[in-house]
Amino acid sequence: MSNPLHDLFIQAEQPDNHNSLMKILGKLSSRYEFLEKLHEESNRVFTKQKDLASGREVVIVQLTSDSEPELKQFKKEMDLSSRLQHPGIVPVYDAGKNQDKLFFSRKWIDDDSLEKRSLTKEKIWNKEQLVRIFLQLCEALNYAHSLGISHNNLTERKVFISESGNVSITDWSKAKLMDKAGQRNDIQAMGNLLNTLGFLCIDFESLPGGL
Repeated sequence: MSNPLHDLFIQAEQPDNHNSLMKILGKLSSRYEFLEKLHEESNRVFTKQKDLASGREVVIVQLTSDSEPELKQFKKEMDLSSRLQHPGIVPVYDAGKNQDKLFFSRKWIDDDSLEKRSLTKEKIWNKEQLVRIFLQLCEALNYAHSLGISHNNLTERKVFISESGNVSITDWSKAKLMDKAGQRNDIQAMGNLLNTLGFLCIDFESLPGGL
């Protein structure tokens, strides 16, 4: 089934369509009400805003650089992210230009990252919950791989887990079309995430052979 947002990104790569398309997308910036600045990293500023059309809170990711490599990478991030439609992956909603800078909006996740949870060192999951969480990670990543996309930068900071144990993978800024190196990076990252999850498991010591 066609993804309208992804179709827009594909059109944007066409030289004849780019300027007119950006004018259309640029109108989207008037839809948002600023709530708070979250952080800055890698020539991107992250803000929490309210989508006035839908009423939902979103994260706006805006590029701050004008360099060609950064523009190319940001467009690639928007393109690949827009293809991913899975319960375990934070969705991208729309995109546009604000003060001549590209941006896209994605779902606001009001959950703790695995990194934040690991810093508390609080044992919060039993074995069954750990397995359920890890399987969700596997399913989300397998889905991306089935589309030929590797995350390529999967860390505890990119994984959010709700109180009920639902997983959300975010930040596909380093994502790339699948190759052996990307696949290997994702598999190694999953091993690291499993170890982190294990140390947050109530009965970690009882797991056969550890993790």
